[in-house]
Amino acid sequence: MSKAKTAAKPGRTKTFSGTLPRGIKVFQAVSPVAGVTLRTDGQLRWEARIRRSLNGQALKFPLVRYPIDPKASPNTEHHIDAARLMAEAYVRREHASLELRQTPYAHTSEAWTFGDLLRRFVQEIDDGLIKHASVRTDHSNAYLFLGGGKGLGLSQTGMPHLTRKLAKDLTQDDFLGRHASSFVNSYVKVKRDGTTLPMAQGSKKRALTTIRNLFRIAHENWQIDLRSPIKSLKSLNSDDARDRTLTEEEWNAIVAQLDAGRTDQATADVIRFARMTAARRSECVKLDWADINFKKKTARLRETKAKNGKYNERVIPLTSEPMALIATRFEASETKKGAVFVTSRGKRIRADTVTQAWDRVREQVAEKLGDPEILTARMHDLRHTRITEMGHHLNPAEAARISGHKDLKTFMRYFNPDPVALGKKLEQLERQGGAGTAVDEVVKQLLRLSPEDMASAVALAFQAQAKASSRAPTACAAGPTQLPA
Repeated sequence: MSKAKTAAKPGRTKTFSGTLPRGIKVFQAVSPVAGVTLRTDGQLRWEARIRRSLNGQALKFPLVRYPIDPKASPNTEHHIDAARLMAEAYVRREHASLELRQTPYAHTSEAWTFGDLLRRFVQEIDDGLIKHASVRTDHSNAYLFLGGGKGLGLSQTGMPHLTRKLAKDLTQDDFLGRHASSFVNSYVKVKRDGTTLPMAQGSKKRALTTIRNLFRIAHENWQIDLRSPIKSLKSLNSDDARDRTLTEEEWNAIVAQLDAGRTDQATADVIRFARMTAARRSECVKLDWADINFKKKTARLRETKAKNGKYNERVIPLTSEPMALIATRFEASETKKGAVFVTSRGKRIRADTVTQAWDRVREQVAEKLGDPEILTARMHDLRHTRITEMGHHLNPAEAARISGHKDLKTFMRYFNPDPVALGKKLEQLERQGGAGTAVDEVVKQLLRLSPEDMASAVALAFQAQAKASSRAPTACAAGPTQLPA
């Protein structure tokens, strides 16, 4: 080790005080740029610190570190000279931006590639700095461009030709263009055998909504001079509403495969719970034991989906089947705290994990039964199925209170009764009631309408009932958690 007091190289007036590692020359230990300093405490590194003010106010810049490896070869990133040059370039660039644009370089559009924005977006979601209703969806969608995620297709490969571009150079054509390399034409569902299926327009629209959210946050929160290249998503508008429900035979086959296969028990329980309660998968995996009221047999669903981007919560009843499932998990829980649905390793189940398990089981059932029709059933169709069942026993206001729908048109899309079954039910009511009641007459009239007109009629009735009930105080809240004896 050698000690040095003053730099020996001509033209440099800064001094270095300290002990240098073996192999580091004295003149290598100083920089002519103010704010660039060699630090030998702990990891050997260059530190770049900027102190400036603008319009009388001190600007805050992060302390940037450039690690040094004394054994690194010249012209490599961690060589002492290369690391110093990067630190100096950073400081000079920031000072130049302040002089020319009166703003830090990090706030300029030239500083960010599309990939840089996405990585910061993902990191801040992981750190809990970004919070909104669709944050987990946005996190997953970011990997459609970054790659390296779970699954096949874009989640794995990403779109490097876009992420390497400066964010300011992106255009709407990169995402919605007709050419083969645009996002909408690259985003397809890849099966394990390598074959592909078209992706629903709604899925594409949600992914591009994530990008619009990203640019909005970059502009509003990070103060970067950028605007979204996606001006409109009207070209993706389509009616891809689903009315798929699972038959009893299909559900029994799914359950049998869950029991026979290697699906993690907690993941299988999430699928069962979703089928029993009409809860969304994201609502299921967020459940904590503090949300379960064993005495009242209710569950509080937190941070549920909302159109205005704000979190809502609702309390749903637990019938005997979901209550038995919850009680079994409670008995098996070691801590009785935290998440209800945890893996064998003690970690909370992820929503994407549930969907991937559903897809695997669905494919196994289709192959075993030789029935490709079941491949059209999605995890979310369990919600359609349960809401349709509830609609036969509850009025629309009661069923919508459980399902969490505030938009009547959306609720009626989820309620998909079989017209044949409705006809049989009407005949049974007429036999029981003789001449028929006013309700029977209304049902008769509804059955003469098209599905769209029927939905509109019920929606209007529901709205009128909701206005009337809103005048009276209501209460629907779970009390403190009561544990089973």
